[in-house]
Amino acid sequence: MDGGFYFVTWRLADSLPQAMLSAWHEERHDWLSRHPKPWTSSVAAEYRTRFPKRLEGWLDDGYGTCILRESACARIVGDAMHYFDGVRYELASFVVMPNHAHSLFQLRGDFQLEDVMHSWKSYTSHELNNMLGRRGSVWQQESWDHLLRGVKYLERCLDYIAANPAMAGLGSDEALVYEAPGYRALTESR
Repeated sequence: MDGGFYFVTWRLADSLPQAMLSAWHEERHDWLSRHPKPWTSSVAAEYRTRFPKRLEGWLDDGYGTCILRESACARIVGDAMHYFDGVRYELASFVVMPNHAHSLFQLRGDFQLEDVMHSWKSYTSHELNNMLGRRGSVWQQESWDHLLRGVKYLERCLDYIAANPAMAGLGSDEALVYEAPGYRALTESR
């Protein structure tokens, strides 16, 4: 394996109301302008609570059409992530929620994060639109990615992915969760 682990969140195009998202972006921009880096640990914790955690909560509230709640739709996304596993990346874990997905993986060779995300979104958009008999955007253009720095963050992401459906109040048939064998052992050997 060649690089660090990426934790990526990607969401459906209709997963958040635009007015809510615009207000969030404006508030975040204002907050960042008043809190230049480097941050203390308390400022970093405030940022995580005010912005990423709040956004995750909104996604877990289930806005939008939530087409990924249908197991056949979730399988399309899961199968796309498995397709180049071991070739372009090493897939550690993922969860497909009703209106978004989280993936944890390590890039291989010269493959770039943007190319992997484009491949997943492009293929699944085509397949989901075909399955649902519709046209148009499926995914929001942006995604949120974090390069993990250390084994403790790997463990946190594995735990978050595994617990996300229950934290959102979903039943076992409303999300698709995968964890590759062996990655928990990395976190236990530290």
